[in-house]
Amino acid sequence: MAEETDGRRLRAVRTREAIIDAVLALVDEGELTPTVPQIAERAGVSERSIRQHFASRSALLLAGAAKHAERAARLHAPPLAKGSFDARLDAFVRARIAYLEATAGVRRAAMVHADEWPVLKTAIRALSMERKRELEVAFGPELAKHEDRAERLEALHVAASGAAWDALRRDLGMSRAEAEKHLRFVLHALARR
Repeated sequence: MAEETDGRRLRAVRTREAIIDAVLALVDEGELTPTVPQIAERAGVSERSIRQHFASRSALLLAGAAKHAERAARLHAPPLAKGSFDARLDAFVRARIAYLEATAGVRRAAMVHADEWPVLKTAIRALSMERKRELEVAFGPELAKHEDRAERLEALHVAASGAAWDALRRDLGMSRAEAEKHLRFVLHALARR
């Protein structure tokens, strides 16, 4: 009897994970508001199974967001605080682009749903402030040389944001290499001039 119960629990955990993975896969592919039928098909489960594991659509999407946060944390590389400006700039650009590319779908989906979920809006703001602090670490010596340090930091923050990256990649149709060249140029200009 215990083995049967353990087997059921294990299947339930696997089903729940498959559902969450399906949500993330759909969002990563550009489906910013995946439907229950789409999720069920991708996960290989029934719509009823989804409702059994998640009391609401919000609960499902929040579970997906939590798993994404774990995934994103593994992708994140802290900025270099020491070394030449060029070394710090190169490391920052490489790490930020890798992060922005890997998190693009979930970032866009979060922006779609932020107004309806205050907790999501709060999380987006906290993450934004964390990313801004990374710019301070990476370019602190250069920023310290300028009287308009706060304004430069804000401009760096905007230039290295997901919204700016999306504008370069999607709106302007730049390749990753072209967008990287642009980002590097803007960060260099803002930090060094």
